[in-house]
Amino acid sequence: MNLRDIKKGMWNEDLLELTAGSREGVGGLRSKLGIIDEDGGGILGTVSPYFISRYGFPKDCKIVPGTGDNPSTILSLPLRPSDAIVSLGTSTTFLMSTPEYKPDPAYHFMNHPTTPGLYMFMLCYKNGGLAREQIRDALNALSPDPVPKKSWDLFNSTAEATPPLDQHIHGFTARGNMRLGL
Repeated sequence: MNLRDIKKGMWNEDLLELTAGSREGVGGLRSKLGIIDEDGGGILGTVSPYFISRYGFPKDCKIVPGTGDNPSTILSLPLRPSDAIVSLGTSTTFLMSTPEYKPDPAYHFMNHPTTPGLYMFMLCYKNGGLAREQIRDALNALSPDPVPKKSWDLFNSTAEATPPLDQHIHGFTARGNMRLGL
């Protein structure tokens, strides 16, 4: 659960109360959560005495922000507002940098990792790699020519020969391309 009001850049009071169990518990929860610091390059503090004694961290060990693979992808490619990336890894992930904030349970919206006023939109399908492998194997099985079982050649040539966002279904092409948008 995200307790932040992403658009306002602060904790959501209703969610804090729900999580704390009462209005009286909000102050204690807020003190544990700390302030929301949107500076991704700043130092958040030092390691607590527990970690120093339990795991031997140095007393001056600093805590700095980190990020995940998808925000890192957004950072590694200089996306302009409304640019998008499709990542075909283990999951199939659509990433977009957008000035529009339109949250929905079907996808994720986060603050852009470095650019105030922009949001990172993420639509992720688990096991996308497995689905692509099944399509590869089905195409290879339908080929009139012998094709090595795990070859991606026919999959790649089929993908490259298909117009972007084409609605070609069973020999019939619908009017116009599909449209993506938020």
